[in-house]
Amino acid sequence: MSVENGEWIMHGVDSSDPGCLHTVSDLEEKIEEIGFLPLFAGDVPGFSVEEMTDPAAD
Repeated sequence: MSVENGEWIMHGVDSSDPGCLHTVSDLEEKIEEIGFLPLFAGDVPGFSVEEMTDPAAD
């Protein structure tokens, strides 16, 4: 997540990306697989819920 022109911007992947999480079940499976998952982007690129979801999804 970043602030651009005073607006919060979520970063993520396109919904067609094979690594995109679409459901709560997808998220639960990913957390079970790796043990934990930060909500927002950090120092490890691609290792957060934010970066594994489609920012345009409702």
